[in-house]
Amino acid sequence: MIILTYLNKLMDSLYDENIPEIGRLALDVYIFCVILFFSYLNIMANLRILISLDNKSIQNWRNKFSFIKKVVNIYKKTRIEFLIFEIFLSLFIILFLLYYSYQIYIFHL
Repeated sequence: MIILTYLNKLMDSLYDENIPEIGRLALDVYIFCVILFFSYLNIMANLRILISLDNKSIQNWRNKFSFIKKVVNIYKKTRIEFLIFEIFLSLFIILFLLYYSYQIYIFHL
């Protein structure tokens, strides 16, 4: 509930007329940095899970039970597709960060 309160205040501050343009640009950069950080954490967690699926004990379980083997293979396929999407999303956010950083630089000239 506390997070929703902070998000509500953040959204209100985006549309507040009293905040100068530089403050809004800095807030946009902050939001994109937070999204990029969580995207990075998500990529690292998914890579860690995919790497741990090649563990010897898990491979033994997969060889014993065909159902587990099917589930792990489906999981790997969907995770790789999701990771590709997440990496492209991260690159897109980096482009936005560069754009807003340039806008802040131009604003100070």
